[in-house]
Amino acid sequence: MSLDLNDFGEFFARTHGDDAPFRWQTRLAERLCTTGRWPERIDAPTGSGKSSVVDIHLFANALHAVGAGARVPRRLSVVVNRRGLVDQHAVRAQKLAELLNPAADDAILAEVAAALRSLRTGQGSDEDTESFVLAMLRGGVPADRRWVDDPSRCVILCATPDMWGSRLLMRGYGSSRYARPREAGLLAYDSAVVIDEAHLNRQLLLTAQRVGELAARTAVRLGVAALQTVETTATPAGSGTDPAAEGVNSDEVETEPVLARRLLTAKPVHWTGMDSWTGRAPSARYLEDLAVLIRDQHKRFGRGIPTGRTVGCVVNRVDTAVKLAALLEKQGLRVEARVGRMRPYDLERMLAEKPGLLTAAGDATTDVLVATQTVEVGVDIDLAAMVTELAPGSALAQRAGRVNRVGESTETEVLVVGPHDPEKVVDTPPYVKDDLTAAYDWVLRRENDPKGLAPLAISHDPAPTAQSRRTLLQRLELSDAHLLSRTNDPLCDQPDLGLWLRDDLDPDQAMAAVVVRAHLPEDDSIALELLRAVPPTDVEAFPCRLGEASGLITRVQLAEDRSRVFLWRGDRFVDDPEIQVRPGDVIVLDDCHPVQVKGVVVTDTSSRPAKPVPIDRLPGIREIILTGDMLDEFADMTAEDAQRDYEDAGGIGQLVPGPLEPTSIDPRLSWIVIRDAKSGTVDEETRQEWTPNKHVFLDAHSEAVANRAFMVGQRVGLAEPLCEVVRHAGLDHDLGKKIDWFQRLLGRGSDDPPLAKSRKRSEYQAKRTRATCGMPTGWRHEQQSVIDAAHALDDGGVTDAWFRDLILRLVGTSHGRGRPGFPHSAAELSSGTTDPRAVTLFDTGRWDTLIERTHIEWGIWGACYLEALLRAADGQCSQEGT
Repeated sequence: MSLDLNDFGEFFARTHGDDAPFRWQTRLAERLCTTGRWPERIDAPTGSGKSSVVDIHLFANALHAVGAGARVPRRLSVVVNRRGLVDQHAVRAQKLAELLNPAADDAILAEVAAALRSLRTGQGSDEDTESFVLAMLRGGVPADRRWVDDPSRCVILCATPDMWGSRLLMRGYGSSRYARPREAGLLAYDSAVVIDEAHLNRQLLLTAQRVGELAARTAVRLGVAALQTVETTATPAGSGTDPAAEGVNSDEVETEPVLARRLLTAKPVHWTGMDSWTGRAPSARYLEDLAVLIRDQHKRFGRGIPTGRTVGCVVNRVDTAVKLAALLEKQGLRVEARVGRMRPYDLERMLAEKPGLLTAAGDATTDVLVATQTVEVGVDIDLAAMVTELAPGSALAQRAGRVNRVGESTETEVLVVGPHDPEKVVDTPPYVKDDLTAAYDWVLRRENDPKGLAPLAISHDPAPTAQSRRTLLQRLELSDAHLLSRTNDPLCDQPDLGLWLRDDLDPDQAMAAVVVRAHLPEDDSIALELLRAVPPTDVEAFPCRLGEASGLITRVQLAEDRSRVFLWRGDRFVDDPEIQVRPGDVIVLDDCHPVQVKGVVVTDTSSRPAKPVPIDRLPGIREIILTGDMLDEFADMTAEDAQRDYEDAGGIGQLVPGPLEPTSIDPRLSWIVIRDAKSGTVDEETRQEWTPNKHVFLDAHSEAVANRAFMVGQRVGLAEPLCEVVRHAGLDHDLGKKIDWFQRLLGRGSDDPPLAKSRKRSEYQAKRTRATCGMPTGWRHEQQSVIDAAHALDDGGVTDAWFRDLILRLVGTSHGRGRPGFPHSAAELSSGTTDPRAVTLFDTGRWDTLIERTHIEWGIWGACYLEALLRAADGQCSQEGT
């Protein structure tokens, strides 16, 4: 078959259980596929299918790939201000990825999958058969970086505002400083972002629109479209006359029976006042009062249904959810707790055991789902009824959207609980008194309407929106962008990104994470070596707020046993005796410490130790062999046998912590790591010097990177002159590696041509060679490459000053350094006569001027984007061993 726009309905049905798309979804797909642009706003009530933007993005990219649709952004970011909803969007996208697998026997799915795979430039690994890249950027989990490896691939990013916005601003939380330009460039170009419930993220919306505006100034010259920003709301778009918007038209709802049932079916709402309500930490009496209401709802709406439908309870505090779930379990109900701060491993286990729980299909084995705000948006659950704590009106409307979601039940109820005396409404973090008072008045009005909280009913009586914590929003200025572009400068104080990202400037709203590990050696230095070999991963990270992380650190440091804390920041462990936690940090602890209750980090005395994630669940790890009971199995293994097994398994670096004894495994070894050489755990620094199976010669590697950079540029539609620029930069980016000390580091033979990378060597061998090769401390080959590239450009006749400067900039920043300076002077770079070009560039300030000139000519984010293309080409070739 030949894919065309008329196939969207069939594709959508295949990915939605044979349900046809609503008219507004079809209009949105037609708009994107024919114009290449998303609308500025999507207006769609709760339950009308806003999450379909992911399906539409994939179909539009596939249509373009076969030449039947407009060029559309390759990357779509879905940004939600609820960590649990990021998980849920990722789960939905993962199901799409599974449907679009190479073995798909459905014709339409197979064609879309093949079209999406045809977009990619890199060869990828043998195991990489994905039709698109799915990555999650969520506060409190280590960053997923696969999405930067190939700019030509179709990508879905599920992200929280801070994690996405910090990357757009070149200061990615949890990213290394050298990865920041790549991420910023790829988010600012050939990308779209859908900001769900944008009224809760006004500052981020403004910042995204501003970056798109700044990036658009050079987009035409680059040949690649700037960031498109889409805000979504739950307010219907009336007659649909706004050309900037797309969404549900109220006047056509009744002509679509499925949509009408979802939006018009009554959801009666009732107010219940409680003397035990305080809005603060829950008392035992208050928990029991809530339990009484839940048991009653379960009796009336849950247990009496043949399928045993689940009733829900949504509370405002994590500790309330945890304690209430425990109480209901004691009372004989089958309970699941769903809060935003669960580690992915626990969520995966829960969904594996109860795959229908967080879907419209439901789970008959669950009586009650206790949740926090995490279920307010983006979760397609269909609860029989709900008890919810008083919250701002917009939050209550969203919570009600999870009740009788598909409109198939004639009996349901939403019960809102709060103080018995409305005069006792107080600030209830994270909410303020005025918002709660307005919501109370609104609930009383809706109580008098039989339709209650039905989505279209409340469109005529909109829920009061929570007041912004900020009275003024901050526009990103060019001067701010220039400061942010200094990505590898050790600034005395980092810019406060909250000014451009958050509606709430409370610093404790930022997120860190906690990871627990078993079997860490008692010696701290050896334990740290193990952690460096097997760094924290997203699957094992418990998200938590900065204040909770700090409290946990203090408690662990006062413990009698294993009172140590390891701090992972970006891509390295930080030696920080004070341990001042920052957003995106990951705290690693021994598994003996109590840290959680029901999968949530809790710092009080009720917490318990967490079960570590099994080693075989950590990405990229073939095997970890521990001493103790397991060591006996390997007591007779010779060092040669161990090393051979290690190399056959694709081991990287040294069998840590040191070289094996010549005759047998040293019994002092605490552990041995065998890492998968094809995994994504090989960091970029390692790839600059190491290759799995053979030497890579410099000329061949440079030619391969140049050709790949040109191909990447063509694939993404880069302007033809700039395709030549990135090709030139790829040809020259490693010229500095010809210097003698670097060749000695790589172990070049006396008769061999210059090397770009050497065969794999042990970590011990690499460290010893580095210490004896004569290389200055902190020396970077890119700085030398700039000097050699300047000579090469002269010899090649490249005289256009703008392109010449851009090529040199790309060479110097090809690994994230040089923005805007390098640490060495011309004399320090030289092992002999000082090159006059080096003096001009690095002693008199010419390099700094060149960086600013290219910013002016190509834009700050435009330069980031070009760097990202070159670095992707280099990374692909390095991974392939070419």
